[in-house]
Amino acid sequence: AEFFVRGAVGSRVLRTEVARGSCNPKWSDEPFKFGVLSMGGVARFEVLQYDWLHSQPLGHVEVSLSTVPIEQPELIERRTQRHPLIGGKGELELELLMIFGAASTEPIITSAAGGA
Repeated sequence: AEFFVRGAVGSRVLRTEVARGSCNPKWSDEPFKFGVLSMGGVARFEVLQYDWLHSQPLGHVEVSLSTVPIEQPELIERRTQRHPLIGGKGELELELLMIFGAASTEPIITSAAGGA
């Protein structure tokens, strides 16, 4: 089986590489980084089974941006949470973190996808 995750905040959409050979895939790609204009938005992550012609959605997770932890340098533990897939079976483990860029006051959400 081959799977990937597509993440979106607003109109910006990013995706992982395709994970092959596991029904419990893990992705070690670079984290998704999204500029955030409003804390009232939603981050959406969709798990898909890869097919070169038409990839099949297996479920998705939506996370309100207002619930994403803000970076605190004194906290070094990972902030992973498991989210059940909406419209599918299984779950998606995500690490979400809100950081503020040095060159901008615009917050950035970063995410790293885990197993489905």
